[in-house]
Formats: sequence, C-alpha cells, structure tokens
Amino acid sequence: EPATFLQEHKYDPRYDVFWRFVAGLLDADGDALDFFETIENEPRDLLGPTHQRLIMHCLSEAEQKKPSFTDLRAKLENKLEQWLLFECDFTGGSRLAGEMECPGQVLVNVLEQASEDARLILLESLSRRITVSSRVIDVACLWLSDCISSRLCIAILRILTHQQRGLADTVLQGIVAQLEDKDKDIREAAMEALQGRADLPEKVLEGIAARLEDKDWHVRQAAMLALRGRADLPKKVLEGIAARLEDEERHVRQAAIETLINQAALPLDDLSSYAKPLYKALLQKSFEQHLYWYDSGNSFIGVSLGHISLSSRQYHEKGVVNLLVEKGAIAVAKDGIQQPPVHLVGEN
Repeated sequence: EPATFLQEHKYDPRYDVFWRFVAGLLDADGDALDFFETIENEPRDLLGPTHQRLIMHCLSEAEQKKPSFTDLRAKLENKLEQWLLFECDFTGGSRLAGEMECPGQVLVNVLEQASEDARLILLESLSRRITVSSRVIDVACLWLSDCISSRLCIAILRILTHQQRGLADTVLQGIVAQLEDKDKDIREAAMEALQGRADLPEKVLEGIAARLEDKDWHVRQAAMLALRGRADLPKKVLEGIAARLEDEERHVRQAAIETLINQAALPLDDLSSYAKPLYKALLQKSFEQHLYWYDSGNSFIGVSLGHISLSSRQYHEKGVVNLLVEKGAIAVAKDGIQQPPVHLVGEN
C-alpha cells in the first residue's frame, strides 16, 4: 500500500530525493494534496526538524494552484515559520533557513516579524547560501541603510555578494554607501558585494576607486578585486590601480597587477610614470604564467592566449624599450640582489 510505505519510510534519508520526485509527479497530475496530507498524518517525528525539512523539500517541487492545496500549503508554511523562529531562540542559529528549499515567502514573513536577535541569526544563515530569492533581498536591503549593528550590515552585504544576477540601482547605491562606513569590516564586505560585476555604473566605479587609498590594506585589496570585473576601466581608475603596484602590502600589489592584466587595453602614456613598478610586477608574474611584453611597432602584453594592447601616441617603435630604460624599469632588483641578465637591446 503506497500510503503505508510512505508512512514507514518518509524520514529515511535514502528516500529524500525519491519523495521530492513523487511530490513533483503528483503535483503535475493535480494529486499533491493527498500526498502532503499523508505526510502530515501519524506517525510523526517526535522531534520536529526532520519533518519540517521533508515538508520543505517536497513543497519545493509542488506548484499546484488549486484552492484546496493552496490552503494546506499556507498552513504548512505558517508552521514552518514558527519552527524557524523557535530554532533561532532554541539553538542560536538557523539550519532550516540555510536550506535552499526554504520557501522565499516564508523567509520574508519570518524576517519581518523576527526580533532583532533572530533577524541577525536568519540573515547570517542566509549569507552562507549560494543564492536567495529576490523577495528576501528586497526586504533585507531595507535594513542596509539603518543597520543596528555591524554584524547585521555585513550579513546583508554577504547575501548580496552571492547574487550574480544584476542588482537594482537602489541596491547598488545602498552598497556603495557602505564604502564610507567607519567600520573597516563593513567597507570590505561592501567591496566584496561589488566584486565580479561587469555592469557597474561609472559612479559606482568611482566610489570603489576612492577606496584604493583606504588605510586598511584588506579594503584596498577588496577594491582591486571589485574592479577586476571590468576590462575597460577609465584611465583615472587605471592610474589609481597602477599606483598600488608600489603598495607596502604584497597582497595589494598582487591584486593590482592581476587587475591590470585583465584589461583589454592599457594607456601607456598615462601609465608611463609607473613603468618601473609595472615592469617589475610583470616580470615577477611571468615566472608564474605564460606572460610576455612584445613590441614591434605595436606594443602589447601577451597573457596566455590573449593580449593587452598598449595604446600610445608618445612611444613608437623602440620607444617602449627606451621608456623602460629611462624610467629605470630594468633595474628592478632590490639592493644586494643580482639584476636580471642583459635582455633588451636598449640596455646595451
């Protein structure tokens, strides 16, 4: 008897995927109501959380719009909301909220009615998820401009970090506003939320570039990583990145050269004053990967199978070599360490 089999094995972890599959098939045939009612029948899990996980997993496969099922779904989701709040209070954490199958509307409802402590717990749990629904993001961002604690603000920013799809302008503005926060951890989290986005407006790029001068090196590094998502950065921003090639912190210098070699083109005229640190950084990088600087009238930097065009009105054929010699770029070694062997014609 199917109902008996379900009652006997509904909590067996080996059948978890199977019950999801059954829920989806029955939902497609309009028969999901009986399935969920059978799950709800005795015998029930005497503890509770495993039963709620089973309900969540199966609900994620059901989209039936019949009024009878809609009513049951509302009751099941309301019960799940109560369990989420109880878990926050009882354990000081929320594994249920961290489940990808936890319904978005349930999370929205719980966040809106939760205490400040429970809200923080829920948002920190959600910040560890790969993605959350747009409805949850909309609600969470309402607290971004008026965070009661740095932990709450950081949790919201980390939720946004995982959202790879385009963010609304209002959300981006909320993130950018946190770049000026006095808490360095919030500034760093804001930078991380902007990383990997190729569609950032000019104003946002300027806000990120301003943090290249931040007193905390973690923030400077995060700013560099956020800018790496664009292959066509403005000249002013590129100059700010090039200046970080001489940063006192090694990780920032590495992030700077990684960002520069991610560009489609570099304006050599504008970066000529940074020729020495640029050459040194490229030389170091060329020991790690297939990277070369080639000049035969048209100068470019080869990176693996691609290349970065070096646009210049001032330096023509052999001019780039002369520039490197003139700026002392060839003498890149530290005191007491041997210089590179003679390699460029202009060195002779």
